[in-house]
Amino acid sequence: VRAQDGDRTVTTQSWLWVPGPSETDVSDGDRYLELMADQRSYQPGDTARLIVRGEPLSGPMLITKEGQHVSWHRVLRLAPSDTLEVPIDAADVGDIYVNVTYLRDGRLYRAERRLVVPATSRTLQVSVTADSAVSRPQEPGSFTVLVTDQSGTPVRGAQVSLAVIDEAVFGVRVDDTPDPARFFYRRDYSRVGTSSSRDYYFAGYSGTERMQLARRRRPPMTLADFKGDKSPQPAVRKDFPDAIYWVPDLVTDQDGRARVAVKYPDALTTWRLTARAVTADTRVGTTVARTTTTKDLIVRVVTPRFLTEGDEVVLPTIVHNYRPEARTASVDVAVKGLEPLSDGALNASGVTLTSGGEQRHDWRFASRTTGTATITASARTESDTDAVELPIPVLPYGLRRESTAAGSIIGAGEATADVSIPASANPSGRTVRIALAPSLAGSLLGALDFLTSYPYGCTEQTLSSFLPNLMVTRSLTTLNLAPTERLSALDRQVSSGIRRLVDMQHDDGGWGWWKTDGNHPFMTAYAIWGLDEARRAGARVDAYRIANGTRALARMYLTYPRAEPDLKVYMAYVLRRAGGEDAQIMSYGEGGAVTYAHATALDEVWSARSRMSAYGRALLLSLLDEAGDTRGDELAPALLAEAQTRGELSWWNVERDDLLFDSIDTSVEATALAVQALSRRDPASPVLERAVRWLLLNRTGGYWGSTKRTAMAIYGLLGFMEARNEQAQSFSVDVFINNQPAGRQTFTAAQMTAPDPIVVTVPAQEGTNQVRLVKQGGGTVYWSATAAYYDPSTAEGRSGSRQLAVQRRYARLTPVTVRDRIVYREDAFTGQASPGDVLVVRLTVAGSPEWRYLAIEDPLPAGVEAVQDTTAYPLERPASVRWWWGSRVEYRDDRTVFFQESFEQGRYEYVYLVKVISPGVFRAVPTQVSPMYVPNVFASSEPQTMTITVPAGGSR
Repeated sequence: VRAQDGDRTVTTQSWLWVPGPSETDVSDGDRYLELMADQRSYQPGDTARLIVRGEPLSGPMLITKEGQHVSWHRVLRLAPSDTLEVPIDAADVGDIYVNVTYLRDGRLYRAERRLVVPATSRTLQVSVTADSAVSRPQEPGSFTVLVTDQSGTPVRGAQVSLAVIDEAVFGVRVDDTPDPARFFYRRDYSRVGTSSSRDYYFAGYSGTERMQLARRRRPPMTLADFKGDKSPQPAVRKDFPDAIYWVPDLVTDQDGRARVAVKYPDALTTWRLTARAVTADTRVGTTVARTTTTKDLIVRVVTPRFLTEGDEVVLPTIVHNYRPEARTASVDVAVKGLEPLSDGALNASGVTLTSGGEQRHDWRFASRTTGTATITASARTESDTDAVELPIPVLPYGLRRESTAAGSIIGAGEATADVSIPASANPSGRTVRIALAPSLAGSLLGALDFLTSYPYGCTEQTLSSFLPNLMVTRSLTTLNLAPTERLSALDRQVSSGIRRLVDMQHDDGGWGWWKTDGNHPFMTAYAIWGLDEARRAGARVDAYRIANGTRALARMYLTYPRAEPDLKVYMAYVLRRAGGEDAQIMSYGEGGAVTYAHATALDEVWSARSRMSAYGRALLLSLLDEAGDTRGDELAPALLAEAQTRGELSWWNVERDDLLFDSIDTSVEATALAVQALSRRDPASPVLERAVRWLLLNRTGGYWGSTKRTAMAIYGLLGFMEARNEQAQSFSVDVFINNQPAGRQTFTAAQMTAPDPIVVTVPAQEGTNQVRLVKQGGGTVYWSATAAYYDPSTAEGRSGSRQLAVQRRYARLTPVTVRDRIVYREDAFTGQASPGDVLVVRLTVAGSPEWRYLAIEDPLPAGVEAVQDTTAYPLERPASVRWWWGSRVEYRDDRTVFFQESFEQGRYEYVYLVKVISPGVFRAVPTQVSPMYVPNVFASSEPQTMTITVPAGGSR
């Protein structure tokens, strides 16, 4: 076929084979026949009878029953009219395949049939029956669980997992737990392949590995709308949990029954009861039942998720009458932490409620103080009462800022420090916090609290959230020092972190900053090292995850264009540590196969040591010691001599971060890694003692500014502590703030691992706050002082050689009809909106293209919620809004956060939608942009105020 397209000629061709009169087949390949069964399904104990159609049978035939393996086979000679009889047993539940194969005249004849063997005999019938399907809040609820087999015979000793959860939860996230019968006895494909020596081909290679084809089999593919008894004084409903009961090991009696009793909380909702049963011989079943808690008279309060200090809010109460007759109600409202703005009293009487009817009242309040406000609404009729209490967080207005100082006191003595709060700081939320630790171990545990509570989770932050915790706690456990409360939560933290980390791994084995970013050599190396260390500490990690990662990292080492010597030595160290005992690592990719050799890499980074910073040379020393290379004896004294010393402090100065390709001071990390590497050789070195003191003095409120810096500092200090076998002594510390005594803390040797106990938190004064610590006794106390406040000032920009600025703009979306289709037009936002309106939020960030790893945090004004699914709002002019989310976007209750790995364009616009929910006057805290690995650098936008009007029909 030929076609002309302008100057081009397009051709295609195909082949058609027309057999001659003596030819019976156009193919020399296998011939597939039809295998027919006598039944549509079978049960264990049956015999399947099958016949072959399509060709006469001749010669010996191989009949196999196949699934994960060949479970039954025979070699038979059958006449054309004979049937094949195949026994079905219990192992065939979940379906099985029957294959017939024979040779005739040099050709292979084959037939295959799937036999359906449903898991009827392996399925349990489970039911959950409530004594009462409808209950009231705070009443007891009783359920009967019944487990029988398929014939209805009760099953004794079945173990049942039963959960009672608010049905609204499943509206947010669907329960994707698979049905146990389908999971254990699912229909699956045959894992058995059939080949003939007549036409068998094989091609492949094993590289440096042995051929172990048999071991490399492919694995099996495997909230309620409102959340209250009769009494003149209504019981206040304020307990609204989402899950109220779970038992994993409920066991049935000889009648197949088990009883469960719960007490319903205050929520008015539907409860989903999910039961899953299993027996010792793996018979399984599941069921779902539902109950309801409700009342005849219900009062609701509609609150926003939070308020900001200075907001004015309209809080509606809605009273419902579900009795068959009309009622007259009175409504009362009481608040704590909010200032009423209503002209009259906070009550309404003579409210007429028809049967099934409702009435709404609006109440106006102002949030003047921070903390948690509460609103209590109560309703009474001639026969019923109800009351509900709800908390509302009131957040300080402004961006959180800190002024910090830290240090240590050896032996008896005292220390002073000044921490300042500017005059522009919000008067609310000004505090001074003093934290003390009686040992280096306590300081490490205090820093762990920062890592585990950090709100975001890129690759580095995910790993830094659990690995330091694992390493510190396991080390202290070995020394019989670890606090047991940390151990109780450790396994869950580690397993959750590992699951998230492996989910972020790319198909080629590498990791990026976020899952959607391209491969990053440091993130890949750090993830591999972390998984390997977790495995060494006893955590469960799939070996193939590490193996795939090392192959990807080996390729990056050989091909990555921006690998500076510091980065290359870190990659080489990780590959040596996690790459196994093989001398080489083979990696296959788009450019073909590459071979990474540990010895070659070691020589290469050794020859580049003069171009490394102290950071890189500390890593090189660890690599040499890991490899048992004597060149470390030459490098160690040279690295020790690089330390800068001033008085009782020593450190290694490094002004860039080649691991992240950024101009970040990494002196803390370099000092920590130098301490770690040198402690293995001479832990008693006075230089290391001074370096540890310098590290502790450079903490910011108990941690080191960023997650990466804090994690690296912990690794270094942990190595020093293990090498020194540090011991604590008894002492006491008196704390004075602004010349006023603020308490005394006494430590004993048994409190060595106390995690930075907070001695005192007191209100701070404007300006300078003086902290004085007086210590009596021996040992060492490590202290930190933090003045925390909220800065409500207007827009700020980062200036200097690396500028940074951010701007926020709102626009209203108005629905219009264009060509019989509803689309949304952007209109100017005047500062006023109504519940139901949708607004566009644009965040424009501009600055130096050198910035990296930026976080753009946009606090929401109370009364609005972010819209995650924008498909419901098609824009009239889509080009007017660039839907850009950077590396990742996260939607939180009180803010929306964007992450941007690189900033080459120097200007980016991030866009998202918010929907107006609650009426009031709300202040939006300024947007802030900051590099996540450069502490105390940020830019902010102008604050804004939004007025949301009361909808039609509202009152008061």
